[in-house]
Amino acid sequence: MFETTGILNEDVLKILKKYSISPNAKRFFKIFAITSAIFSIICIPISLKGSIFFAFMVLVFILEYFLAINIFYKKSLSIMKESTEANEYCYKVVFDEIGAIVSNLTIGATVQLKYDAFVRIEEIHNMYFLFTKSNQYIIVFKDCLDTKQVNDFKSFIKERCKNIK
Repeated sequence: MFETTGILNEDVLKILKKYSISPNAKRFFKIFAITSAIFSIICIPISLKGSIFFAFMVLVFILEYFLAINIFYKKSLSIMKESTEANEYCYKVVFDEIGAIVSNLTIGATVQLKYDAFVRIEEIHNMYFLFTKSNQYIIVFKDCLDTKQVNDFKSFIKERCKNIK
C-alpha cells in the first residue's frame, strides 16, 4: 500500500521534539499556567505568600513543559548514539492490511504496530509523524511517496486508525 524509507538523525529529532507533547497535554500545561498566573495576581492584595506560591506554580508548569520535551529529545538521541556510531538510523516503513511494519535498516530491528495503536498524526512539509499512546512514533517520509499517495495517505491513516481524531 504505502512504503517509505528515510534517515532519522539529530535534525529530524529536533523537529520531532516539537510534536512529542500531545495537543491535550499542551492545553493542560497552558490552562494550569494561566490559572496559576490569575490566582497569583488575585492573591497579591490578600496574601503575598499565596501570590508567590501561584507565581511559583506558573514557573513549574512552564519548566515542566520544556523539561518533558527535552527529556524526549535527549532520550531518543542517546538511544541512537548507543546503537550506532553514525548517529542516524535508516528506517523503512511499510503499511499493509494489519498495520505498520517499521524496519530499522541500520541495526536490523523490525516492529509491527497495528493501526489501533496510533492515536495522533502530525504533518509537516516533508514528513508525517504517527504517535502511539505511549509516545512511540513512526516517521513517514513524504519524499518516497508520489503526489497522489501523499494526498491519499492522511485519509488512509484516519480510516484505518480508529483512535486518531
